[in-house]
Amino acid sequence: IPWPQLGKAALAAIAAGAGIFALRAGLQGTWGGLPEGFLWRVLPLAVAGLLFVIGYVAVLYATGVRPLRVLAAMRSRRVV
Repeated sequence: IPWPQLGKAALAAIAAGAGIFALRAGLQGTWGGLPEGFLWRVLPLAVAGLLFVIGYVAVLYATGVRPLRVLAAMRSRRVV
């Protein structure tokens, strides 16, 4: 098990999750004024998900993990 890489990924997930929690706590009343409807109910969740992904990848880059390089390495090890 690659513990250093696993630790970096966990750190990135925790940091991104904490950022989303802080953002939702700070903007709690903002989303309440949206109109009714499916699209308007999904919009806050989509924004939070997008911000989580951006934060996760940013923290991975800051800790030295290059996600595209990791994905490329996984692809080259695939057994046919």
